Amino acid sequence: MDGIEASRFISEAYPDTRIIILTSFSDRSHIVPALQAGVIGRGSLKRRSKRSMMILVCDFSNK
Repeated sequence: MDGIEASRFISEAYPDTRIIILTSFSDRSHIVPALQAGVIGRGSLKRRSKRSMMILVCDFSNK
């Protein structure tokens, strides 16, 4: 099971759960299926500090 499949499973089983993915992929062929699977946001792992990653996660979790 990959992240998109896991996101789809979680979204269907627990519809109130908000899912954020952290990925090194930035092309549409990876992003669009993730959003269709129920992901509310994504963060790029490329060139990001630990601090900025935590801020990103906190921002999405407060939506």
